[in-house]
Amino acid sequence: MAHYPTPDGWGCALGVAPDPAGSAAGTRLLKPRRPDGRARLDEPLGSRSLPRRHDTIGVAMRTMRPVHDEWCSVAACAEIIGAKWTALLVHDLSEGARRFSELEHSCSGISPRTLSDRLRSLENEGVVVRRSRSTPPRVEYELTAKGQALLPIISEMRRFGRTWLRREEAAATV
Repeated sequence: MAHYPTPDGWGCALGVAPDPAGSAAGTRLLKPRRPDGRARLDEPLGSRSLPRRHDTIGVAMRTMRPVHDEWCSVAACAEIIGAKWTALLVHDLSEGARRFSELEHSCSGISPRTLSDRLRSLENEGVVVRRSRSTPPRVEYELTAKGQALLPIISEMRRFGRTWLRREEAAATV
């Protein structure tokens, strides 16, 4: 089953079946269904979720849920670190506690409001802890154990960037 978003917001779970003509490469489209598995009987006749060119698609076996909902762990993780600047903030905090101004400086281009919003959302998720010191008065942000658990993901992002993105950048300048 594959999930394709539709303009009406329901999405469409598509199943594939072997082509009745016996072609090894072809498949035929099964009836579109809602994410809950029920047939889409509320659509007017002739309406389609996908253009006709998608009628023949390769055989695909999906091993995950047809819809990324609140039970999808990948979607839940992406909800935390998927916002712009968030992965960079986690990366910067991996080296230890940082003050707001230090984070603002390290992420050149981020507005103070965006930085404040990202830090607040990371704090609400339990990824970052905000510590206030009284002498001298300052506020520092530090990764929690949950935040430390994100570091292997950041490390893999670094490795991917070095392997794939930096090479493309170097090839483009040659």
